Amino acid sequence: MRQAWLSVLGVSPLTIAKAVLQPQMIPTRILKWRGGNAIAALATLFPETTTDDILSLLHDLHANHEFYAEVNRSFVEKRPNRASCGGYREFLYVLIRRGCPGLS
Repeated sequence: MRQAWLSVLGVSPLTIAKAVLQPQMIPTRILKWRGGNAIAALATLFPETTTDDILSLLHDLHANHEFYAEVNRSFVEKRPNRASCGGYREFLYVLIRRGCPGLS
């Protein structure tokens, strides 16, 4: 039965119960990236996009030093550490860049 939950919903009954019992934690749980291969997921969503295109977009993000400097300047004022941009955030960046090219 557990496998059916995982295959249909992508979550376990325990995860659903935690979301119901602790709704204030839903944004935290959504941002926790457990995804496997983001590049493969993006290639599936955008079949016309090659792996090299996706890697190029990620390189653009990683090479944008001004962006990271501004994010960290704002972030450190509120928290005693630096912001990170990996996993799910990288996936969203490429998803938005490919899905809404006018926003770049």
